[in-house]
This record gives sequence, C-alpha cells and structure tokens, in this order.
Amino acid sequence: MSSLIRSTVAALLLAGPVAIQLVAPQLGESRAGNVLFAVSQVLGWLLLATVCRALAPALPGRAGRVGRRLLVAGTLSEVAFALAYGTLVLVGADEGSAFLLFALGFLLLTVGGITSGVVAIRRGWKALGVSLAGVVVLGLLANVVGDTWWHDLFLLTHYVGWVVVGRFVPSVPAERGMPSAQGARTAYRTVRG
Repeated sequence: MSSLIRSTVAALLLAGPVAIQLVAPQLGESRAGNVLFAVSQVLGWLLLATVCRALAPALPGRAGRVGRRLLVAGTLSEVAFALAYGTLVLVGADEGSAFLLFALGFLLLTVGGITSGVVAIRRGWKALGVSLAGVVVLGLLANVVGDTWWHDLFLLTHYVGWVVVGRFVPSVPAERGMPSAQGARTAYRTVRG
C-alpha cells in the first residue's frame, strides 16, 4: 500500500468521527461514539506512523533521523492517547487525563514535523517539506486555540493535510534518482562481476 493510500485512509479514519460529532453531537456524547472515536484514532495514527517511517529517503543525516523519530513518537503518543481514552470510556472513568498524551503527541509532531520539513526543503524536496511543516502547525493550532470551533477546523484540516504529505512520500526516491532495491542489487552484482 502506497503512502498516499495509507495517509488518505488515515485521514478518513481520523477526521470521520470528529466530523460526525460536529453534525450529530449526541453521537459524540454516547459511549459507542466515544469508543468508535478511540478505535478510529488508533488505526489512523498507526497508519500515519508508517507514513512517517517512509520519509527516511528524504530525511538523511542526523537532523533527518531526529525529525523522523519525533514524528513517529508523536504518532505513537496519539495511539497511546486513543487507547487510554477508549479504556477510560469503557470503564466509565473520566477520560480527561488521557488528553495529556494527546497534547504530548502534537508537541512531538510539531517539533518533528518542522525539523523534518526544514531538512526536506534543504535536500531539495520543497513540496514535502512545506506540507510536513504545514500539517504539524495546523495540529499545533488545534491544541492552542482551546475548545472552540477553531479547534475543530484546525484539527480536521490537520488530519486531511496528511493526504498531501502522503502524496509526496512515494515520489521522493524517484525525484532524487535514488535506485530501487532491485536496481541497487543489480548495480552491486555488475560491479562485483
């Protein structure tokens, strides 16, 4: 499955329940709605973790590795949030404490995304770098504005923005002329004789 497909499915999984809660608030208040939200968050963020890992060819060097690792750590923090949130909903406890993991995840995503974006731009992948930086800034804004309609707008555009990031991940090796795994093996055999 390509990064574009994974990021598109992830965006649908992440944005869908949030959009449904805006249209039908009573569903968002129900236990079933909250469990659906938690499950979709787990699946969506796991898919985005794979997209972030696929950035490796575009993010060489120490700064690139650090940025990519922070992005992956941010997605995994969001997975931990969703698991904690879903568990707390199921046992009937207050789920407010789980949002600390949510905020931590977006902080890690912001630092990792800006670092990765700068590295990508410097390496010649401007569209990838700008889309990475843009998507994480939208996520940060969703957390900064508090519980308003701006939060929902920034959060939804953050989720959908990952589709743009996914669009540029598969083209990274081709743009820079990096050989495929098969091409690298063929070149190695040719040199060795």
